Amino acid sequence: MRRAALLLASCLALAAPAPAAADDLSVRTAACSNDARFADLGGRVAAEQRVVARRNGRRPGRLLRLLAETRRAVADTRAAILAEEPSSAGGTRARRLQLMALRGFDTGLRIEAASARRSGRSGRPDGRGLARAHRSHRRALGLERRAVRMFRALGVSDEAAGCRPPL
Repeated sequence: MRRAALLLASCLALAAPAPAAADDLSVRTAACSNDARFADLGGRVAAEQRVVARRNGRRPGRLLRLLAETRRAVADTRAAILAEEPSSAGGTRARRLQLMALRGFDTGLRIEAASARRSGRSGRPDGRGLARAHRSHRRALGLERRAVRMFRALGVSDEAAGCRPPL
């Protein structure tokens, strides 16, 4: 009887699905999942910013649409990172830094869009808003670099994760 109970318990333990063991590499891969999309959007946003500047801030509609699309890419990347669980304490810290960088980048995009709207209404560039957005982007870039350095210290290479060369 005891033997049958032990056999039944071991069969149930083996039959239960084990949670997927995600590791630090999968977190880094999720963080890099939209790198090509960001590179494309970044070039298009920069070009449209030059066009809007030539028009003295008037008609920023296309720029606003590109900024909204970039914010959606940030949200997609954020969701992909949140879906992965790191395998070490260092991976948890690197993941947190990566999420903070994405939040800072999103904040900068939101401020930039508000600045473009104000410029469109007034016909004058909103220098303070653009400076604020630039500070937010710089801070996010610093956090991103710290996260990449932390992932590298954990032994996660950019090539293995399928990431573009670092910024």
